[in-house]
Amino acid sequence: MRTRDAELRELLDAQTLDDAALRRNLRDIRLINRLLGWTAFTVREVARHVRSRGVERFSLLDVASGSADMPLAVARWAVRAGGQGRERFRPP
Repeated sequence: MRTRDAELRELLDAQTLDDAALRRNLRDIRLINRLLGWTAFTVREVARHVRSRGVERFSLLDVASGSADMPLAVARWAVRAGGQGRERFRPP
């Protein structure tokens, strides 16, 4: 197993980042989340949690949300399921 290089910095944490690079990075995050199944997993687990408790309204806070694809996917599920979800997300 490799160790993480402590000198490497997260692209989104850079002091300056041009708009095109930011858009590409956020697009890549959405793609990776979708391809690896993290988006579907997140929605499935939130749905399971909400349904198991029989709630009709809920709030979701996603801190350092990145591209906000996860809370937006949960919001789409909530609308389709007929529930009322309130999402709050904070970009990194």
